This record gives sequence, C-alpha cells and structure tokens, in this order.
Amino acid sequence: QFKHNTKYTKQEIINIINKQFDTNLKLSDIDKKKYENIINEDVSEYEIKEAIPNLIKYLTNFWGRKVIAMIDEYDTPIQAGYFNGYYNEMMELIKGILLPAFKDNRNLKVGVFTGIFRVAKESFFSDLNNPGTFTILESEFEDKFGFTEEEVKIAIKDIGEDEKLYQEIEKWYNGYRFGDEQIYNPWSIVNYLWEQEFQPYWINTSSNNILRELVKEQGEKFREEIKTLMEGGTITRILEEHIPFSEFRKKSEALVWSLLFFAGYLTCKTFEYNKKGECVCELIVPNREVHLIMEKVIYQWIDEAVGGSEL
Repeated sequence: QFKHNTKYTKQEIINIINKQFDTNLKLSDIDKKKYENIINEDVSEYEIKEAIPNLIKYLTNFWGRKVIAMIDEYDTPIQAGYFNGYYNEMMELIKGILLPAFKDNRNLKVGVFTGIFRVAKESFFSDLNNPGTFTILESEFEDKFGFTEEEVKIAIKDIGEDEKLYQEIEKWYNGYRFGDEQIYNPWSIVNYLWEQEFQPYWINTSSNNILRELVKEQGEKFREEIKTLMEGGTITRILEEHIPFSEFRKKSEALVWSLLFFAGYLTCKTFEYNKKGECVCELIVPNREVHLIMEKVIYQWIDEAVGGSEL
C-alpha cells in the first residue's frame, strides 16, 4: 500500500510539473526532451550535471529576472558517500552538478547552501568565487533560520491563546542561540500550532550516521559529561567550526561535541573566542523537546557501545 501511494503521489507531482513546463516556460523541443529524460530517469551523468544550470536558465528566460537557488542539506549525500565507500566519487559528482550552476552563472542572483557541516579543504566551495560562509555562532543571519520570541508570541495570539501558553512553549521549543538571538525551532512551533499538543516534533536524521559512530567511540568521560548535560548542567568545550571528513577518526573526541552542537542536540549558553581564535562554548541541552530526544537517541547509541550497561 505504501509503495502504491508513493508511486501515485510521485506521478501526480510529475504531471503538475509537466503541465507547468509545457504551458508556462514554453521550452523548445530539445529542452523538453532533456526535461522528460530527467523525469523518466533516463539520463547520462552529463545530463544530470547540466540539469540545475538548465533549470535556472529556463526560469530566468521565462520570468525575465535572475534566479535565487537554495540547496538544503547539501552535505547529506557527501556523508552517505563517506560511510559507504564512495566519498571521492560523490564529491566529484557534487562538484559536477553544483559548480556549473553556482560558478560564473549569469542567470544566478544568489546561491545559498545549508547543511550541518562546513566542510573544509576538501570541499567544492574552494572552487567557487569567494563564497561567504556563516555558522549559527555568527550574527549575520541570526534571526533568519528560526522563529524569534516576538514571532512566536504573535503566532500564539493568532490562535487565540495567551501569555501562559507562551511560557510552556518556551520550555519545550526555545533555547537555541544563533549569534546573540534566542531562536525557536520553526518545525516544532509550526507542528505544535497545528496539533496543539506538547511533544517532540523534531528529530535530526541528516547527520545521525556520523554522530552515531563518533558517540560509540567515546569513553567513560564522554558518558559522564552527557549525564551532566541531561541533569541540566553545562560543559565547556572548544568547537570545531571547520570539519574535514578526513579528520573524523583522528579527532573524534573534539568533533563529537561540535557535531552535537551543529546538529541541534546542544546549544551555546555562552561562548567566546580565545587567543588562538578557537570558539570556547558553554554547552547546554536547549529545551525539553531535545532532552526527550537525547534520552532516546544518544542513550541508545551509548548502550550499543557499552553493551547495554547503564549510563
């Protein structure tokens, strides 16, 4: 039943997209053929690599303005390649797909990539023209990737609730620090407003394979520090803002805290940069939702590593 529904939904989406391309974008016969080949998964590697630049060109030609292109979780296929033995091949494919779309593309106004990892050295970003890179520790876009306190209060008012409800929502879904701003998880807030039931709505899966392996490699000290965090305490650690895949095994102890932070399991209560330019962060579990998720996910990984022993 699931497979049938998935196939039906996919076909409906394809039909809608085809209609838009046929009636709105007025593609040439050659371009229509290229598009149909992609939809039917009858394409060569070369055709895959030119798909995004072609789409940007089609949209620019139709709308008469340059395109804003956004790629979410760009690092997920890279992780898959790393853990399944085809990392180099995946990096080449990613470069082949994204560089033509984002480097020297006259039809592109702005390109945005989001992901867990700011992959250093090995990344295709080094081939782009001076890209700006920003982490959640920086203030440039601190209020752009989640809901602020004011926005949540407006949303609560819109559904006819009062300040008392806000206080409970704050316990469940607030606590992330982006730059100098306190941010609510937008996915959790939207789901709560729809369901109006307090429960964990968020779970990060994009970085879990790597985190699982790193957590399982840690010793007693790590388990005690996790216990401290789960009891409401804080720990202070240096965060790695640039994370080369080649160093995962060499620096697993340092990287595990950075990944727990950038993946959303932890947040910074306070942070500062030391004389070496390293980010020294006081880590804390952000809210009740994440606490419940960590009880289930992180403890399970630890149990796998220690054979079911109690933390």
